[in-house]
Amino acid sequence: MSSYVPDPFGPAAVQSVTVDIYTTAYRVSGVATSRFSRVADILNQVVSTHLTVEQATISEYADPTATLSASQVLMTLDEILFVVLHDTDHVTRPEMRIPKRAVRAQVGLPPFRITGSLHITQG
Repeated sequence: MSSYVPDPFGPAAVQSVTVDIYTTAYRVSGVATSRFSRVADILNQVVSTHLTVEQATISEYADPTATLSASQVLMTLDEILFVVLHDTDHVTRPEMRIPKRAVRAQVGLPPFRITGSLHITQG
């Protein structure tokens, strides 16, 4: 048994994250795999131009009852408007924490209007 603690900056294990991905025409629900658990990290650390979504369900906004299922879907990062994560067991590393404050905001991403809180750095 080692008396050394694991490297806090070492690579994390790959985990499955349940996601809803919204584009201008479609909503894709499924599972993405990543070493990260924050939306910004998942999208910014992809090494290609596409995000892979497994066990995917695709629905159109024009006809939400017409859904398609696929074992795997490639989502072009440029087409993604926003992503919602579900069932995350996010554990924040204290040494990586940046103090932030919540600010109410409304963002227009046609065909959506999103109202909520943005967390911005203090100062």
